[in-house]
Amino acid sequence: MPKKQRVLPNLKIGPFAEAEERLEMFSSNLYVAHLYEQTVTELVEAEKELNDAIDIDMYSKEEIKVLKERVIFLETIVSLATKNFEGPQIEDANQLDH
Repeated sequence: MPKKQRVLPNLKIGPFAEAEERLEMFSSNLYVAHLYEQTVTELVEAEKELNDAIDIDMYSKEEIKVLKERVIFLETIVSLATKNFEGPQIEDANQLDH
């Protein structure tokens, strides 16, 4: 029978505790910024595809409807992400003021 390993709690104390917290926050923010940038790029491409489809007039109404729904979906994601991204920054700024 395999021996169970003892799991130590993640202690965030000592001289590097603050640095570790800041590094975790930085890497998380970097990842979120990357996902946000990808979504905005996809939105721009979807808008271009929709505009081209309307200009060419070779797509059916159903296909154009699907493209419009995709643009609306991506706009909603970007809007929600922007609100979520701005919220913590406002809270952080308020904490610095106090």
